[in-house]
Amino acid sequence: MKSRLLFIGIGLILTSFTLTFFTSYKLGSPGSRTGSPKDIEDCTVCHDGTSEQKTGLITTDIPAEGYKAGETYNITVEGDLSKNMYGFELTAEASDNSKIGVWKAGTGSKLTTTSEAVCHSGPGIPTSGANISWTCTWTAPSAGTGKVTFYASLLGANGDGGSSGDKVYLDNSAHEEKLGTSLASELSILNEFSVFPNPVQNIMNVRLSLENEATVSLFLFDSKGAMVKKLMQPTNKVEGTFDNSFEMSQLQSGNYILELEVGGSRTTKLVVKK
Repeated sequence: MKSRLLFIGIGLILTSFTLTFFTSYKLGSPGSRTGSPKDIEDCTVCHDGTSEQKTGLITTDIPAEGYKAGETYNITVEGDLSKNMYGFELTAEASDNSKIGVWKAGTGSKLTTTSEAVCHSGPGIPTSGANISWTCTWTAPSAGTGKVTFYASLLGANGDGGSSGDKVYLDNSAHEEKLGTSLASELSILNEFSVFPNPVQNIMNVRLSLENEATVSLFLFDSKGAMVKKLMQPTNKVEGTFDNSFEMSQLQSGNYILELEVGGSRTTKLVVKK
């Protein structure tokens, strides 16, 4: 009798673990699941079956001639797998497979724990007759990076709490760099934009160096893309170097995106709060 009860108990524990394991990622990917050359793994790690390549899942507003260093672009993952709920992960890698650029999440998405990718922040449920889609922003790295490739894994789940019967599709989209057109060189305004210390605990220092007079504003966003603080309202700055300090002690630990707007163009920095 005791052995039978022990067997039943173990079975219940395993069942509970399985259901928890396969439903815990409804609120986001664990990370490194895009199937990119660096990640290798995709959503099939937790969902039965094999992944398939499917073109057209990734769309961007990057011009055909290439991205400009320091500029911010909209990146969208969209698909229709005829399932009840969806999830995704999206990342960008340089030719050496290093993670590149700075992400800011949009509606229904968030940054992964390493901030090297964006993923769903809840189970994506499509409206009737419509594809599911997520749009986020990506700020290009410094000049000289070269070709950047976006990688996405799109999961369509049947929502039964298990791993079978789900679909996983992969896509990638490569973009060359348009040389000689970085934010700094195009505007001839921004010479330096730095944050220190980073990670930050209490006080965040931001240094700006302007070559010409310009209107500057500064905003802080959380990992889901929601604005946390307006650090600097649009302010006219003459040329020169400026150090600004901002209180961060009241913010929760995590990853934040610092967005600087100079003369109508934007660039971002990843800030880690201890």
